[in-house]
Amino acid sequence: MYFTGKVFFDEGVYVAIAKYFASGGTNGFFEYIRPLFLPFILTPLQYLPIDPLITGRILGFLLTVVCILLIYYISRNHFDEDSARWSSLLFAASSSVIFFGGTILTDVLVFTLVLLSASFALRDKWFFAGCILGVSFLLKFPVLLLCLPIALLIIVKHRYKFLIPSLYFGGGLILFILPYLIFNFFHYSGPIFERIFSPLMDASSILQNDTWIYEKASLWKYSLFLLIIELPVMISFIFSLRKIQQKEKQTMLFFMLCATSFMFYFSWYVARLDYRYMLSVIPFLAIIGGIGLSKRIKKDWKAITLIVAAPLIMVCIFLVIGTAKTTVDISTGDDLVFTNAGQALLKINGKAELYPGPNLGHLYMQWYLNSSAEWLIIDLEGYPCHKNDNYCKENLRIQISRLLTANRIFSCGKLYGEDVIILAKHPKETITQEDCIKNIRGGPYLNISTKPYVRLHAAVITLEGQLQNIEGLRTVITDLKEQQISSVLVIVASNTSLDDTGKKFIAELPDNIELGVLPKEGINTSIFIKEFKNQTNKTITVIASTSDDWIGKSQEFPKTIESCVRGAWDQTIMTIPCKKIDLYTIQDWNSISLYNASDLSASFDALSNIDYQVGIDIPVAALNQNNMNDIIKLIKYIGKGKKNVQD
Repeated sequence: MYFTGKVFFDEGVYVAIAKYFASGGTNGFFEYIRPLFLPFILTPLQYLPIDPLITGRILGFLLTVVCILLIYYISRNHFDEDSARWSSLLFAASSSVIFFGGTILTDVLVFTLVLLSASFALRDKWFFAGCILGVSFLLKFPVLLLCLPIALLIIVKHRYKFLIPSLYFGGGLILFILPYLIFNFFHYSGPIFERIFSPLMDASSILQNDTWIYEKASLWKYSLFLLIIELPVMISFIFSLRKIQQKEKQTMLFFMLCATSFMFYFSWYVARLDYRYMLSVIPFLAIIGGIGLSKRIKKDWKAITLIVAAPLIMVCIFLVIGTAKTTVDISTGDDLVFTNAGQALLKINGKAELYPGPNLGHLYMQWYLNSSAEWLIIDLEGYPCHKNDNYCKENLRIQISRLLTANRIFSCGKLYGEDVIILAKHPKETITQEDCIKNIRGGPYLNISTKPYVRLHAAVITLEGQLQNIEGLRTVITDLKEQQISSVLVIVASNTSLDDTGKKFIAELPDNIELGVLPKEGINTSIFIKEFKNQTNKTITVIASTSDDWIGKSQEFPKTIESCVRGAWDQTIMTIPCKKIDLYTIQDWNSISLYNASDLSASFDALSNIDYQVGIDIPVAALNQNNMNDIIKLIKYIGKGKKNVQD
């Protein structure tokens, strides 16, 4: 049960990077934003003929045992033998340590090393403090936050003679960080600064990305977690605050400062809520908590039972309930595999490409267009919908229906407890849509055809009242009508009225053309829609958003608005239905040039196999003589494709 329990996305990624190192880059997967020390440790294990999940988790368990011994060592050095025993017991019995300690993750180890670095700093062993923090950095980048409490400690202890300890600490830190920066310089390309630091900056930006998939981080949620899940540790910590002796106060205050720094960092700077981050404070709390227990409790078996048994029972119940089964046989051989599931990387022997994120069409298109790719493993759990977002749920259901309708299905079932669909370009055998549906949740999944949808975005009304590129619009709209392709013409909100030519053009638009508005700062959208209706007798029913996302934007729409358009990456919970834009035609906005016609056609073919409605963006600014022939060819191609996929 231990090895088949919950498997984390990051575990698969770390193992895949280790496979990449072990094979010299021919197998596995490399993700540049990851710290590389854990994959480096895992690399020798990839040569063993044993499941890498098992070997990796055994290593994780052994490292956790080392962490327990380190807690004992640190506490004994700062306090006494009894405190060391209680501190190591508290740490070992922590629910978070039990749950994450045997996984292929860095958190338990790295924050124990952070505590060790802080301990060396307290004992004026500055070089060792820097070395240990440097090693910790190679496991998790944010640990450099510890530099702030250590810098404050140096100033308080040495005042005007802070230079020497600072140099020792900095030397130890650089000794381990520098090889990583040198690796970045030679491994990546581009400007020197970007080569060296882009993995760090990109990793930081991902942590700051606010998305509903993760709850928003907050101090009170993390505090509540510690009070409930880590109750024995917190009670012991409170005991220690009352029982601490004067000579121990400096050590306790410094450890509390370190823990508080990480608590505030993960609560305020990191956007997403992840309770695993609380492992950053548990080693410090356990060390302090051991002091109080050693003074308050003397050989009390009831207390020991409370501290050890309660979290063990909670975690075991969780593991029993959440036992993750695997029913699919991923025998991909050495073929190239595309997937959105980090867990799948544990099962893949060949080269892999990982595309996590909310855009299922993007993953499918990358696989479809790559001539070397054979397998596609889709984890349906990787496309979650918010419990209140019914539009997302319905869209995902229809999208999966289209996927099952238009593709050859190799297998469906459970991968570490999560529903997956496996496709292959040249499968030796396939299963029916009905057989697949039996093995996955959700639905009902039906036979679904696909249709294109064109957005003409976004026509400007000039100061003279002329509609931008009106002749180009006329040509394109005529062809869209002939091909029976649904479209929306988006117009930028303006205080300027259309001239007579523009009014007539809008009034004569065919029924397959909807009208949309792109709000503009300083322009009242509702008034624009009302005046537009008075001028043209046409109602604007669609609303667009700059950059095709609605994050942080008001959803108080004018009464006539019935739907919106959005980018395929946007996950904002909307109050109205939205059409997605999947395919953008502009390659270079400076020259207003299009992508190659064959590339656009191939992308449309790919998206037609994964989506029931393929949204195509054609900018009004691109409707010039240089592009018109290619645009008309694209419209005719997707019109022909529309007939093929529906027949």
